[in-house]
Amino acid sequence: MRLSLAIAALCGLLASGCGGDDGGGDDQPVDGGPSDSSSGDAPTIDCYREQDDTGNAATGEPTGLLFGVGEVAICGTIAADHPSADVLDVDRYVVTVSSGGPSMLRVSAPAAGGLDRVEVVIESATGIISRARVIGGVGAALVALPIGAHTVAITATGATGAPIGYRLYLLPDDPLARCPMSAATPEFVERDESAAGHRGNDTVAVQIAPLRTALTAITTDAPEPTSLAISAGARTSVTGLSADVPSAGDAYRDRDTFAVYTGQTTNVLELRASWASAADLDLLVFEADRAGDPLGWPVSTVTGELAVTAVKPGTLYWIWVGGANRSNGLPASYRLSVCGQELPVAL
Repeated sequence: MRLSLAIAALCGLLASGCGGDDGGGDDQPVDGGPSDSSSGDAPTIDCYREQDDTGNAATGEPTGLLFGVGEVAICGTIAADHPSADVLDVDRYVVTVSSGGPSMLRVSAPAAGGLDRVEVVIESATGIISRARVIGGVGAALVALPIGAHTVAITATGATGAPIGYRLYLLPDDPLARCPMSAATPEFVERDESAAGHRGNDTVAVQIAPLRTALTAITTDAPEPTSLAISAGARTSVTGLSADVPSAGDAYRDRDTFAVYTGQTTNVLELRASWASAADLDLLVFEADRAGDPLGWPVSTVTGELAVTAVKPGTLYWIWVGGANRSNGLPASYRLSVCGQELPVAL
């Protein structure tokens, strides 16, 4: 069962610490190999500029932008608008999609690193289509956009002494070009969990509709330490087995969690999950020890699932894979391809 119930194309995606790009040794993260990850995410177009910073907190500002063939961009400012006691600013914009399909949402907000939280949500009349976190001034998410009018909302919490500029992009995208699978021997293979009833690396319990995540009730599970560091421009592979076991009470049966480091310049992760059976697997990403705050909004593809999310460099993340309760094809062997990118933090 896919995590997103808003449209059929959308579904569900990674121990505190930090690591570097230096590979080698049992206690050191090991770099992934060369990557086929996309690197051409550098839009150059002009943008629609925010007109009503006060009014667009509650009502989407009509931009007149039509997305479907080329790129569109919106430029605005995070200011002390205070639409509520807990929110610094909310800006909403209406964009019309003339030709649906996979797209990339990109966000640049170089001065936003000091805010508590910045998030962009795309929604239609039927619900949320996608959401993306802005981390360290960068945000990224793959989006399956249906035809119609949609609201793009950026919400910021925290405090700022001066307005913070941002630029939002919607760019046509080719999901098959992002972090493709490699036939090479995987850098990490999930350990045999049969002696633990396939509960050894569950770590995070997940409910859907709405999406709710938390640490599992048991205290003996933990993410598998892969000792892998995902450097910018690198790709690594992980293989595992989603077992046919009863649900422990959430929306999934077997749940597998792997800990990986981001490299010292990696600020975006691309993740692709692929399996051969008829099983229904979902993919989530968490910063380590933040099980209640999933990152990214993965998209179903013809060969599995793909997720793109901004991350912090030199930080430990959890990659989570779950076999949905409604799956008919478990057990299922799967392969994860994880790619790192360094996107520019600039307007």
